[in-house]
Amino acid sequence: MAEVAVARHGVSIALACRTFGGSETCYRYASKLVGENEEIADLLVGLTNARVIPPFLTGGLPEEGPSSIAYSQAAEKLHR
Repeated sequence: MAEVAVARHGVSIALACRTFGGSETCYRYASKLVGENEEIADLLVGLTNARVIPPFLTGGLPEEGPSSIAYSQAAEKLHR
């Protein structure tokens, strides 16, 4: 709504945000790295499907086996 007020009625961003109860930070926010976010989400889904518990949750390394391979591959991609 604030965007419409600014675009159509020439209201200042500050006034529009105060009127609609938002912040100027939220008004100006634009998501970034959409492609990277999708890649990370896909990797996390892969880890979930492999039923792997990441080491930061267990305090150690994943057990050996197919799950640890899936975790290692996903973790390597995340750290690039």
